[in-house]
Amino acid sequence: MTNKLRHHAINCTGAALTAALLLTLSAGCAFRRDVGLHLVSYHDAQHPQPARLDLDRRTYRVESNGDFRLAASTYRGENDDDFPLGQYLDLHIYWKPRPGRTTADSSTANALVRYLIATEDGAAVYSGTGFALPSESHGRLTVKLESFYLRLERVTGTINDVLGDCQLEGRIKATRDSGTTTQTLRELDRLATR
Repeated sequence: MTNKLRHHAINCTGAALTAALLLTLSAGCAFRRDVGLHLVSYHDAQHPQPARLDLDRRTYRVESNGDFRLAASTYRGENDDDFPLGQYLDLHIYWKPRPGRTTADSSTANALVRYLIATEDGAAVYSGTGFALPSESHGRLTVKLESFYLRLERVTGTINDVLGDCQLEGRIKATRDSGTTTQTLRELDRLATR
């Protein structure tokens, strides 16, 4: 295959991957009341693409210093011939605001987020900061996300930048499970560096 044909095939794969990603992100969320994460991709600034994240496995742990670490994932892959697609979210809340006491403005950030999209061709990792308002009760964590702005951090393999700059907001719930949280974060790290 010539370089010109290979480049064209990679560009076509990137466009098809973007379409598949946006369909996958939106699929199934209308029936879930405990997850409502909204992503807006500004890959084409003239035509922002909104989507909802559908993350099946959502767990968290409390770090020794009191930080919350939430890991969420959905992997549709090995049996899907069209577009094996894995999504992983890593949310690290490093200080907890106190409603009514903590003052905040539009630039306040108390959390870091990494969002990874994995395919058989590679992975794209987006990262950024924003404001998270956590509420924990009886082994369940509910987090409201506001004003998270993400940018491409790293690409591995031949996958293209499918989202460009993007914004993440909404609400997510997770169950306390340190082992699964650690396993999900290790998988994200492995995919981000393959």
